[in-house]
Formats: sequence, C-alpha cells, structure tokens
Amino acid sequence: SLNLFIAQPVGHSIDPMYLLEKYPPTLNFTEAEELEWKKQLKKLGIQDGSKFVCLTCRDSAYLQKEMPTMNWDYHNYRNVDIDNFKETAKYLANKKIYVLRMGKIVEKKFDLESEFVIDYANSPLRSDFMDIYLGAKCQFCITTQTGFDGVPHIFRRPLATITMPAGDGRMSNSKSLFITKHHICNLSKEKLSLKKIFERGLGFTSDGKDYEKRNVILEDNTPEEIKTMVSEMLDLLNSSEKFNSKKNEYQIRCNKIIEDYIDLHDMKER
Repeated sequence: SLNLFIAQPVGHSIDPMYLLEKYPPTLNFTEAEELEWKKQLKKLGIQDGSKFVCLTCRDSAYLQKEMPTMNWDYHNYRNVDIDNFKETAKYLANKKIYVLRMGKIVEKKFDLESEFVIDYANSPLRSDFMDIYLGAKCQFCITTQTGFDGVPHIFRRPLATITMPAGDGRMSNSKSLFITKHHICNLSKEKLSLKKIFERGLGFTSDGKDYEKRNVILEDNTPEEIKTMVSEMLDLLNSSEKFNSKKNEYQIRCNKIIEDYIDLHDMKER
C-alpha cells in the first residue's frame, strides 16, 4: 500500500516560521526575461498557456562529474531510476499536461513517444536561466528531493516528493505531498510505518549505511505508486471532495508523528 502524506507546516529547518506559506515570492522576472522565456518555451514545443510540470530525479551522475575527488556513495540511498516515472509522464501527457525532465548532468535519457514529454535535461535548449524560470512557473514539481526543487519551493510551487530521509522534506506548502521509499525490516520483513522509521532513528539520517546498521532495506516506489501520488496531487490542486476526505485523515496522522519527533529548536539549528 502507498504511504501518502500531506506536507503541512509543522516545523522544519528550511522554513521554521512558515513564512513561505504566509507571503508571496519576493523574486520577480523582468519583462525582457518573460519575453525570452516564452520564446524558449515555444522552441521546446510547449504551446503558450499550456500547463506543465517539472520532473527531477536524483542519480549519481552530477556529483560524480562535478566533484569526482569526493566519495558520494553514502548518498546513493537517495537515488532513483528515472524509468520508474514513465507511467506518470504518460498519465500527465494523456491529460495534455507537459512534463519536463529536469537536470544538468543525468545518467539516462528520458525518451517517450509523446509531444507532451520533453527530456529537457538532454536538450540543447537547457540553460541555467530556463531552469529557474521553469521551476518558478510550473504547475507543480515531481521530485526526489534534489537541489533543483528548491526553486519551485521558494516560488511557492507545490512539490510531489519522494522524500529521503523520511523526515527531511520541504513541508511548508499545504499543497505539497510526499511519500518515502519503502522501509523493510530485514529481520521481520515488515514494512515500517512513518512512526517506526522515526523510532529507529532514520528520520533524518544522512548516511545510507545507517539503514544497514538498523537492519532496514529500502525498496523503490513502484511506477504505479508514483502515478498515484501525482494523481492525488491533481486532486489536491483541484480541491476535489474525493481528496479532501482523505486529506484530513492523512494530515492529522502525519503531523502528529512529525511533531512527536521534531524538536523545533534543534531543527532551526540544523
């Protein structure tokens, strides 16, 4: 089953005073930048006024190329396979929502036979300027918690996140959602709940070896689970009654667990 959580402001180091939820962005684009962006968007094949989402998936390629002298293996537990997001991309494409696969240096191409799915990371049109603009203007961002998702976050765009470690997501936007990889006890083969993940001291770990030490195996989310999260995101953005009935239940449970394990003062100091 899918553990789906509503990311409500409950105290997080990124935004402990919940200011992003209270105030609009203070960053703006010039008129010339807006015009240039629209030109680039047309070159990418996106029609003016169309909805689009950004998709960013963490792998090892960027750090290995940009910082080859350092050993980043301890972060590998956060990596995902971009192929697991193909079903989600097809799902959004069928709704005529463009999907832009983000990234500067990536391991795999993301080729789907759809005009609505764009492997922007491997496009000659990719640029730092476009990265910022796309993150600021997307309907929402599907992310595995990488550096790029800080852009849509500060521009108040919702995030649909596979959060690793489980307690370290960007939680100051009430329209955001997150799931985690499946945490399986290597001894009992039990799938750990969010509460048990925190109880084992894995809520904020930054080292993949900690999972092995605590007898926990991580399993990737299935393509169907990822698609379900994104489907729920669309429900949330459309404020459907179907989602709102689930929202209260999940929100209360998630907030209570996180509040039990996060010390706000310590989080401010992180």
